[in-house]
Amino acid sequence: AMYNLIEGNMLYGEEVDGVSQLKRGIHLYGPGTRGNQIIGNRVSNVRYAGIDCVGADLLVSGNYLEGCATGISAAYCPDSFVTGNIVRRSRGASIRLQRDVAGLVVSGNSLDREVVLATGTAAPTGMYVVESNFVA
Repeated sequence: AMYNLIEGNMLYGEEVDGVSQLKRGIHLYGPGTRGNQIIGNRVSNVRYAGIDCVGADLLVSGNYLEGCATGISAAYCPDSFVTGNIVRRSRGASIRLQRDVAGLVVSGNSLDREVVLATGTAAPTGMYVVESNFVA
């Protein structure tokens, strides 16, 4: 998945007996994944991550995520930006960082929970910036 613009989608996971039938809202993963832009999407009520992204030179901006276990899960995403997103009613982390995040900037997001750093073998590595996020 290279150089794709994923924009303006509305993804809503219906719940059956309190369990969402949608595991992930937007899921980008694969060797060589890079240069994708995930902009202006609305993702609600998914079981795992509203946006589950992997890849270098990634831009995740202007998305609204509500009722997801994790709003945005970012892994193996060096030199990427996560900015201007709104995360509400997350059940776990608003944003979860893991593995290679060297050069990642997480800034200007409105979150309902703190940014969470994975632990153990999934712990984030490399120098990254988490600043100027509003946590309600």
